[in-house]
Amino acid sequence: MYRIDVMNPDRIDPGLRQAWINLARECGLTTPLLHPDFAILMGRVRKDVRIVCAFEGGRLVAVLPLHRRPGGLARPLGAPFADIQGMIAAPDFAMPLSALFDKAGIRALHFDAAADPQGRLGDLAEAEPLHLMRVNDDLDAVLENQRAQHAKRYKNHRRLARQLERERGHVELVAPDRDAAAFDTLIGWKRAQFERTGRHDVLAPRWAGEMMRTLFLEAQGEAEGLMVTLRVEGQVAAGLYGIRTGSDYNPWIAAFDPDFAPWSPGQLILHALMEKMPDLGLTRVDLAGGHDHYKKYYANAHETMRAGMVTASGLARARTDLVRLPWSLGEAMPGAVSRQVARLHRRTELIASSELDWRGRVGGLWRAVSMRSSTV
Repeated sequence: MYRIDVMNPDRIDPGLRQAWINLARECGLTTPLLHPDFAILMGRVRKDVRIVCAFEGGRLVAVLPLHRRPGGLARPLGAPFADIQGMIAAPDFAMPLSALFDKAGIRALHFDAAADPQGRLGDLAEAEPLHLMRVNDDLDAVLENQRAQHAKRYKNHRRLARQLERERGHVELVAPDRDAAAFDTLIGWKRAQFERTGRHDVLAPRWAGEMMRTLFLEAQGEAEGLMVTLRVEGQVAAGLYGIRTGSDYNPWIAAFDPDFAPWSPGQLILHALMEKMPDLGLTRVDLAGGHDHYKKYYANAHETMRAGMVTASGLARARTDLVRLPWSLGEAMPGAVSRQVARLHRRTELIASSELDWRGRVGGLWRAVSMRSSTV
């Protein structure tokens, strides 16, 4: 018999924290995004964080950290920055997720990048694979393998690196970079990119900025912010920023100075980071899904990810299906209509996961419609 406890993050005591960490290692979900210290931090910047725990005879057998939104809906912890999602569970945990939701008072949880090594999340669709940079003992072998697979790209990389050094000056990777001004610059570049491309600015909500800056300024237990910059004569040309625990790093932000665009600084920094991973004590860098046109040259491993809605049972499931019916019908339409509906659905999900009040959501939808109208 399982005991289900839905708790606020401030109830994570040292014993539960260690049991959570041990369970994550056991099932292979050691990402910083599912670490208890990240959950504790998120509980300080958002009031909707809940930890669903399952116990059997006093033993922790499952953990599902999430944001519980109005109406019993839920989203993965850290969304929309949750590049890796999922439930941490012991191999012998046998409760169906729908039953867990029933007991936890959750109507539905939407995943868009779920790691599901144990096959617990039901019949979800296959999402874009997670790109990984993995370096264990032999960095030279990893680099040589990447060069062999992408010889033309790596030749071009060397040419650009030499050209940048020749034309603009000394190039170096600063890792970690603790420069607060550089951090502000990187955030500014990314927000300008959102504005320029018409994407929703997920860095605008106050909680997102507080989370990013808190991690940058001071480690939160094992969770800490890690910024890596590519500098030319001391000037920041490109940067990565994200969360680290132990040897795992998940960059959230990748941005560069448009003035350096001719030298592809975004690719140069990934190459330099791979070479620097052993010095930083990193064995894994998660690059999220998508953007195959440049990530594939530096990712030497991939993981299957899942996407879709997991629901509770009975009336809760029926209610969720009814609410989602218009989207389902639209996405089943032929041709361009289906693509447009799917694009709008993704945009509304992004807005809903980042904006916590109706003003932010209405504003996000208005900007999306305005941007769409201006391009028609």
